[in-house]
Order: sequence, then structure tokens, then C-alpha cells
Amino acid sequence: MYIKELKICNYKNFYREKIEITPNINTIIGENGTGKTNLFYALRILLDGNYRAYFNEDSFSYELNAIKGNWIIISCVFKEIEEDFNTLVLNPDENRNAVYSFIFRPKKEIRMKLFEYSEKIKETTGEEKEEIVCELKSYIEKIDIKNDYEMIRTVDTIFNFLDENEYKAIVGDFKNLVFPDSDIQDDKKNIGNRVNDVNDIINVTYIPAIRDVNNELTHDNNFFIKMVKEISKDIKEEKWSEIFEKFNDINDELNNIDEFNNFIKEIENVINDTVGDVYNSNVSFDINMPINTDNIIKYFSLKGKNEEKSFNLSNNSLGENNVVYLALKLKESQMERGHTKKFLNIILIEEPEAHLHKHLQQSLFEGIKNNKNYQIFLSTHSVHISESADIKSTIVLGKKDKYTEIYIPSRGLQEEEIKKITRFLDVTRLPILFAKNVILVEGDAELILIPVMLKIKYGIDINKYGISIISMDSCFFDLIAVLFDDLRIKKKCAILTDLDKDYTKEGKYKRRERLSFVRVKRMEKKFNDNRWVKVYSNDYTFEIEFYRENIDILKTLLDRKKYFKTIDKMNNELNSQQESIQYNRIIKICDKAGKGWLAMDLAEYIQKEKVEVKIPDYIIDAIIFIFSDSNYDNCIQRLLKIYSSNNDINFDDLISKKIVINDKFINFLIDRYEEIRKNDITEVIK
Repeated sequence: MYIKELKICNYKNFYREKIEITPNINTIIGENGTGKTNLFYALRILLDGNYRAYFNEDSFSYELNAIKGNWIIISCVFKEIEEDFNTLVLNPDENRNAVYSFIFRPKKEIRMKLFEYSEKIKETTGEEKEEIVCELKSYIEKIDIKNDYEMIRTVDTIFNFLDENEYKAIVGDFKNLVFPDSDIQDDKKNIGNRVNDVNDIINVTYIPAIRDVNNELTHDNNFFIKMVKEISKDIKEEKWSEIFEKFNDINDELNNIDEFNNFIKEIENVINDTVGDVYNSNVSFDINMPINTDNIIKYFSLKGKNEEKSFNLSNNSLGENNVVYLALKLKESQMERGHTKKFLNIILIEEPEAHLHKHLQQSLFEGIKNNKNYQIFLSTHSVHISESADIKSTIVLGKKDKYTEIYIPSRGLQEEEIKKITRFLDVTRLPILFAKNVILVEGDAELILIPVMLKIKYGIDINKYGISIISMDSCFFDLIAVLFDDLRIKKKCAILTDLDKDYTKEGKYKRRERLSFVRVKRMEKKFNDNRWVKVYSNDYTFEIEFYRENIDILKTLLDRKKYFKTIDKMNNELNSQQESIQYNRIIKICDKAGKGWLAMDLAEYIQKEKVEVKIPDYIIDAIIFIFSDSNYDNCIQRLLKIYSSNNDINFDDLISKKIVINDKFINFLIDRYEEIRKNDITEVIK
């Protein structure tokens, strides 16, 4: 038995989302603020009977304009429910599948009132209708989330609440103030049959991200003590009786120690001297060792061990204690609670990488992954853990303006494609899955120089804008770019690649040119209808395209670094009006110095001296594509202000185009700024 599918409606980051889930381990990744923790809370609300959920206005989706009156719905599909056990609460169908749902909605009297108002509006016109509309809006505004809502759980079926039209038909159309009869909302065909929680058959263990292991294992009645108590139930009574007899003997011996008895007499003398004989109170010194199992067990503790010596866990490293804690939690999830066997053990692990080095992170993940008795949900920011994860079991959370979208990277891909992508996504390329948007480049030179160029010229720090530049080592562009699609990851991916045009007179690189042309055209055709992927190519190579536009900067660097003994001939060739001579010299310099090393030296030089370089057009086109993402709308004005400040231009003059700007990217930002401003004005007018 396992969860195959999870649907969430109107809960926190999640507006209308569906997640496909694998039976064993599911790795959840995403940038900060995408709702990884909220996804765990949604699972706990639905499945963990020991979790007491608290709802207020902040519990509803941030995408909702009107919160009150709306429903929160969390639903899952169970697959392969065992026939051997009593699972009547789930009422599985003939295929051993079941739907189980949690609904947080207004109580019946509230829903009936909304329907009554809705009917009155239909029956009236003019001023009377306007009055009823005002009354209804006022009534909705006064709904109290805490007192006017109810929680119900159902099985068997539920309406398609992810569909906007079905949601309006069952819950209500809040924009047009149309609400259905509460009988429709309570119909079993729409919401299923009411049941209790599934605590008897499902065990949920939640391991939060920030762990104070010492506190977790030492506070009263901590989970380790509860585990020991559970184990102690199997210890025979005779064994406990033997232990208690020994404690009684110890008590007797302690009470016969003269030093303790003399101490009590001294206390009695002080009392007598202070208040006199009339108000005197007798005291005795009583030493009691534990006389029942609970009192014994509360003194148990877990300690570290080094050879034959034991020590407090506080002397362990944070990483070691995290491993101990995770092991205990895994063991806790295995233990049966009460007399009912659990059908499904679910473990929710938040960021297990805390305080663990790379190899331990990967070892821990592999160990967790090998536990076949659990269905595991693990969130992480670690590229090392993600590297070990199968792309088929990876869930990517993507942050939009007011909500989070859920992406399944492997959806719709062939098994062979998935295998290749999994092998290719090593630790250096995994930022593809964590980024807001991605630029794929051919080699290290682009990887090094593009971020520096953008920072100096436009004030764009690609890390702050969530843009990852990934070096593909001249291959596999289309293999990785297929991840970006309406079916999979809805993020922009710009491919920067070379056409490798032959610049020699003798046709030395004709074959390379032909192969590159075929490769680029194949990619353009493949992604022609894909709004998330665009291919941007140059004529030659990045080095030729970049350095020919920045010859003087290259010459200055070569003179400073003294790469070569003589540079006269080199400079003459770099200044040549014949492309074949100039380009050939650029390639020779790159080969001699090393493309990556030369790029690093140049990056250091232009950053230190604040030298503005000319960025090739195909790179500008790619940046425009990336920044056409609406996620950057709130950054457009800031970028324009940075540019105007750096170039001593009045901001108002810049956006009103009173001055001529010969820069494709800045003109794009200006146009985008005007578009955003007009849309904002339109919204205000509405």
C-alpha cells in the first residue's frame, strides 16, 4: 500500500496542484520559500491523526483574492491496498485503490446562508439587488475562520476540485456571488462518504529540519523514552520484581547511613531553635529509588561510546548527533503502536543534510533509500543528496508570484531518456533543478565571463536573480533541455551554442561547421513549439565572438599578464582587417593560454578595473528571453535605476526615451517597465 497521487487546493503556497508520487522515496527540491515545509504539513493534515492542525486566514492560498468562504482540500489516492487486513476505513475498490480526502470548509449553516443570498440575488433587480449584494459581501467578510469552519474526512470519491469550473459549481463562484445548495456540497457523489482519520492504519513520522538532538532526547517524556516504554511492555513481570527488590535493599542501606541521619537531626534542631516546641514540625530523610517501571525508564538516556567509554551526546559533533537522531526516528517509525498493525509507514524528512559533509550526506541518503518498508518524502537543498536521487522520484517546486507550481521532471519521458538525464545531472549541473531559470553554455569561458559581464554592465548578479549558468561541455544540450516543458519544469532555458563557422581560407573547419549547423538546426526544430526553451547561436565560437568585440581589452590583458615573450606580431594580427588572420590569432591565444585560464584572468581584470565590455548580441537575446519571465517584473525598475545611476542618466529621461539608448537589453527593460506600469493602472481603474 502506498500513496500514488496527492492533490492540494487552496492550502498556503499551493493553489491547484497535483503531485505524482513514487512508492519508495520522493526527493523534494526547490528554492527557499517554495513551500517544501508546507507540503509536509499538508501530508500531515491529511494522514497524521496525531497532528493537530490549526487554521487561520494565513492557511489559505496566497493566490485567493477572497479567502473567507473558500475551501481547503487535500486528497490522495492509495494504490495496492492489501487484501489481508481490515481496511474498511478506506473502502478500496475492486482494483484495491482508494481515495481519501480532508476538507476544511464553512459549516452547513454558513453554506446554507450563502445559497439563500445567492438565490435572492437571482430573483431581484435594481437597487434591491445591489442591497442584497452588499449584504452578502458583508456576511462573507464576517465569516470567522476559527469558529465558522469544520473539518471533515471522506473516502470513495471527490469532485475534481483542481478544475476551476467544477470548484465553482460545488464550492461557489465568489466573483459572481453564485453559491450552490448545501445539499449538493454534502452529496456523496461530490465529496464521498465521511470517515474518521486513518491513524489506526497509517503511521506518519515527521523529522523537522532544525534539530536540537540533546533537547529532543532529554526533555520529559521524549520520544526515545516512549520507545523504551513500548519495548519494556514485553519484559516479564518477574524480571521487574527482581529489579524492584534490589532497589528496596538499596533504599534500606541508604537510610542506615549515619551521615544522612545526623544531617536530619541538625535540621530538626534548627527548626526547634527558630519556632520553638509549639510550632515544631518533625521531618525525616526518605530515600526512594524507583519502584515502578515508568520511574525507572525516565532515568534512561542514550550516550555516545568510544571504545569502552561512554559519554554524553553533547560531546558528539552536530553531524554525528543528527545521524543518531535520524536512526532513532527511523526505528520509531517501524515500531507498532498499540495493538494495531500499521499498513503504511510514512516518513517526512526535512533537510537531512544539516551538519553532514558530502560523503556522509550521500551515504545517509543511500541508506534511507534502501529502506523498503517506508514511503519516504525527503526535502533537501543539497546538490549531493539530489545527485544520488533518481530523476523519476524527484519533485521540483517552482515559485511563482503568489503560489508554487509542482513539476515532475520525468513526466512523459522515455526510460532511456530518464537514465541518460540521471547520469548526466552530476553535482555541477544539478543547479538546473534548483534555479528560477537556466542558461546552458558550451564551455568554461562562457561560464566564467557571462556573470561578470552582466554584473558590470547591467548590475545583474545572476545568483540574486536565481539564474544558473551550466556548462554542458559542448554536448547534450537537447538531452537536458527536454526537462523544460509544459509537462515537466515550467522554467525558461536558454541554450547558447556555437555554429563553428569556418573562418580559414583553406576550409580547414568545414566539417565542424557542417556538423554544428546540423546540430543547431535540429535543436531549433525540436524546441520550435516549446515556449520554455530557446536556442541562441553565434556565427563562430564564443571566444571569437567575444574577443573580436573587445580586442583592445584583450591586448591590454595580454600586455599586463605577459603570456608571450613578444606581442608585436600578435597585436598586428589582432588588429588585422582580414577576419581569417584576426580570428586565427584569437584561437591561438586561447589555445596557448587555455580558454578557461584566459577567461579567469580577463574576469579578474574587468572586475578590478570596472571595465565595461561589449556583450555579443546572441547573449543579449538570451538574457532578454530569461528576463521576459514575469517573476522578474518587480526587478525591472531596479535594474533601470542601476543602469541610469551607473551612466549618469536621469531615470525619468531614460524611461521616457528622451535620450537615445543603443542597447537592446535596456530598451527591452524600458518597454517592459511601461507594459507593467500600464497593467497596474488598468488594474487600479478596474
